[in-house]
Amino acid sequence: MVESKRSIQSFNPHNRRKEQRLLLEAMKDCTFTPKTNGIKPDMQAAAVYLDMSPFERLSQPTRTYSNSGLWPDKKGTKAGGKSKMSQGFYERNMQHLERKKIHRERMLQLEKQKMGNPKLNKVSVSLTGGSSFMDRLEKDSTRRSQERLRREEQQAKLSANCTFTPKINIMSQNLKGRSVAEMSEGDTAMKTTKLELARMYARKQELSTVTFRPKRKTKNNFWDNRAQSTIKQLNSDPTKYTEMLSKMREKKKEKIRRHEKEKQDAELEQCTFKPKVHEPPEYVKSTLANRSLSRRKREPPAQEKPSWR
Repeated sequence: MVESKRSIQSFNPHNRRKEQRLLLEAMKDCTFTPKTNGIKPDMQAAAVYLDMSPFERLSQPTRTYSNSGLWPDKKGTKAGGKSKMSQGFYERNMQHLERKKIHRERMLQLEKQKMGNPKLNKVSVSLTGGSSFMDRLEKDSTRRSQERLRREEQQAKLSANCTFTPKINIMSQNLKGRSVAEMSEGDTAMKTTKLELARMYARKQELSTVTFRPKRKTKNNFWDNRAQSTIKQLNSDPTKYTEMLSKMREKKKEKIRRHEKEKQDAELEQCTFKPKVHEPPEYVKSTLANRSLSRRKREPPAQEKPSWR
C-alpha cells in the first residue's frame, strides 16, 4: 500500500515539474541525445512506465498495473481494458477457429457420402440384384431357414422307413465314455498289441512241433561252459568274478609277452654273428651292488595312493 501511495504521489503535477527542472539542469552538460521510438496510443503500460521518474522505476521492484485500476488511461479507460490490437487478435483467432470447424464438418460429410455410396462394378451390381444390404440379409436368412426345414423333412421321411431299433444291454449302457484321443490313438495301440501277441503265439505254436535242436560249433566248448559258469558265479559271489577277470588279464599279458619273445627269437635265428660275452670280475660286481644299495637309500620313499582312487 505504501508503494502504491508513493507511485501516486509521483504523478502530482508539482512534483513532475520539479523533477523535470532538476533533470534539465543535470542534462545541460550532456551533449549526446539518443534516438528513441515513440510510444503508440495503445501502449498504455509503456506510457505509465515512462511517466514515472527514472529513480522511481529503477529503485523499486517491477510491478504490474494492468489489474490495479489505479492508473487512468489517456482516453479515459482503465488500464485493464482490451486494446484495439488485442481485440483484433481475438477476432482473427475466433474466425480461424470457425473456419477450421466448418472445414472439419465438410470433410466429415464427404467421408459419410463415400462410405454410404460405394462404387460397384457391373459384376457386383449383378450379384446384388439392385437390392439393399438389409434386403439381401433377410433373403439369405429366409433361404437358410427353408433349407433347414427341407433337411428336417427328409430326415423324418428316412426315419419313418427305418423300423430297426437296436437293444443295448445294461453293461453297455453303464460303460464310461471315451475321449477322442482314446478312440484314435488308444484303439491303434491296442490293435498293434493284439497283432504282436497273435504273431508271437503263432510262432510259438509253429516251433512246438519242431524236434531239431541245433548245436553251435566253436573252436571248443570252453567258452560256452565259461559263459554258463560266469553267470553262476555272478549269481553266487560277485567278488570272485572280479578276481577271475584280473587272472584272465594277466594270462593275456603273459601270452602277448611270450608271443613277442618267440617273434624276437625267430628274427635272431637268421643272424650269423654271435658275440662272445665274458663275465665281469668279482670286484666289479661288488662295486655295482654297493652303488645300487646306496642309490636306493638316497631315493625318497614312494607315496602311496589313497584308497579312494
